[in-house]
Amino acid sequence: MDEVEELHAFAIGFAEVICPWPPRQPAMSLERQKEIYNEYHYYMIGRAIGVYSWLVLAAIIKLLFF
Repeated sequence: MDEVEELHAFAIGFAEVICPWPPRQPAMSLERQKEIYNEYHYYMIGRAIGVYSWLVLAAIIKLLFF
């Protein structure tokens, strides 16, 4: 991730999975849509890592409390 746009697309994908509440703004701006479309693979990697983060967190909680 050499450019800010790549990191931003990754962070958006990660945050969409990690944050379980609905977004403050229901629709993305056109500029953000273009940014994600150009860096879609980073966006999807961010979403995948977000899902894995939830799985790891669930495993840790299960280990500690059950």
